[in-house]
Order: sequence, then C-alpha cells, then structure tokens
Amino acid sequence: MTTIHNITIKQGDDITRTLTIRKAGVLFPLTGCTFAFALARKASRRNNEPQIFQTTWVFDPTLPLGVTVFALSDTLTESLLPRDYAYDIKIKDATGAVKTLLTGGIRVLPTPVTPF
Repeated sequence: MTTIHNITIKQGDDITRTLTIRKAGVLFPLTGCTFAFALARKASRRNNEPQIFQTTWVFDPTLPLGVTVFALSDTLTESLLPRDYAYDIKIKDATGAVKTLLTGGIRVLPTPVTPF
C-alpha cells in the first residue's frame, strides 16, 4: 500500500529522510533494490505535469535491514520556487517489480537571504 506523506521545507535547506520499508510488517531486505524520487508542480494527476526533478539511488548495504536514506541538497531546494509540488518515491526490487512507496505534497517556503 502506498503511504501519503506531506512535507514542508524551506528553500536552501538540506532535507534527509530515513525510510524503513516493511512487507507484511516484516523489514524488507533491500539488497538489489533501486529507488526513484520524482518532483512535479502540484496539479491534478490528469494534467500529466512534467517532472521538474528526478533522481535515483541504490540500497546502501551499510544501512540496517529495511532502511534507506533519501536526501535533497540545499542547492536543489534553493532552486525550487516557493510553492506546492507533488512527489513520489518508488522502489524497484531485485526482481524488477516497481511499487510506489510514498506520494504526497512538498510545500516549499521562502527563506530570507542569510549568508553563511
């Protein structure tokens, strides 16, 4: 089952989320799995809005069973306009089966310019 999760971020912030994947309540072995994140302007799915960003990553075997980490850099979030976006995260398992894990909205809030 796909989980809906909405996120609010500020422009220019690093974003890291730890995802724990379970199947029938049991931690799912992620060896051989690939993950994909896609971001689009928030709109009705019927509009088929083009993706404005997409990335993939593979399972990191140094992480615990069933765990992967998703990250967006400050450079990427700085480039996003303050607005609402839609996203999803999919998994492709070692057999090639694809499933949507997470979907929802990302609200990007403006950040006042504060140089480091």
